[in-house]
Amino acid sequence: MASKLKSIQDEQNRLLSETALERSLSLCYAQEGFYPAQWTYLRDHYGLTIDTTQFYVYYKTIGSNIRPDVEIYLLGDSP
Repeated sequence: MASKLKSIQDEQNRLLSETALERSLSLCYAQEGFYPAQWTYLRDHYGLTIDTTQFYVYYKTIGSNIRPDVEIYLLGDSP
């Protein structure tokens, strides 16, 4: 039972982190007119916090005016 509760909590934390990343992307584009090349820009300039000891951040850009593909994976899961 405890294992199931932990996996539910991990998934909720993953979804919250992904939502925060998406919101930071939108805010950055609205304020600065571009999407950053790396997600760490959002961490450094917009206060985005993602626990990188628990999650892997997939962040792929195509250009500064095209929204990046983003997804957050629980470490140990296959990206």
